[in-house]
Amino acid sequence: MQIDGFLAPGHVSMVVGEKPFEFIAKTYNKPIVVSGFEPLDILQSIWMVLKQLAENRCLVENHLTAKGDRLAMTTDSYVVDPLFFPGGDIGKLAVTGTVNDLAVGGAKPLYLTCGMIIEEGFLVKDLQRIVASMKATADAAAIVDARGEMELENTIETDCQALNGLVEVMLQSCPDIHCMRDATRGGIATVLNEFAESSNVGITLDETALPIRREVRGMCEILGLDPLYLANE
Repeated sequence: MQIDGFLAPGHVSMVVGEKPFEFIAKTYNKPIVVSGFEPLDILQSIWMVLKQLAENRCLVENHLTAKGDRLAMTTDSYVVDPLFFPGGDIGKLAVTGTVNDLAVGGAKPLYLTCGMIIEEGFLVKDLQRIVASMKATADAAAIVDARGEMELENTIETDCQALNGLVEVMLQSCPDIHCMRDATRGGIATVLNEFAESSNVGITLDETALPIRREVRGMCEILGLDPLYLANE
């Protein structure tokens, strides 16, 4: 069989959708399939083109939707001072924050893109340390596993973690979850306010029952912060 069709770039489709490609099918009567860039994606997309030709169809089809109902994409920017802090750094923060945005939307993180703005004179060894931290965090996030026990210590350090593994376990146990957010900027209080406003309900919170560590409460009192409004990644 002679192949006479098109493969459309998946990364472009994520931004503009499938509609811009429809003229190819309608005007030129050629099948077109939106494809990823992995070898298996390309082979399966070619098979979809052949299937259209065999069935005498000319449509825009999206191979990527076969991996799920929708294709999710998120992007964010991170600025933090200091760059390195107890338990993490800006690299770990950036990866976990991006992964968690996808995870709480019910999406499974598959790929990660990264752009950096590096100031003049920045130490190469610090950049290498940040990139290594990003790789280690991304590698760990790809492992679907329930969160293990956390050892309590007397020092305050970040517990930023990728939540995709935990969210996947939650969705397997309770597929009917219909509302989920990661408490990033604005903290848990802002998330609860958004839930209440969007659902037109009121929420009563028992602050005494919240598992806030004594060290965290003490530091917040010194700095004049409310732990319920602290950003989390």
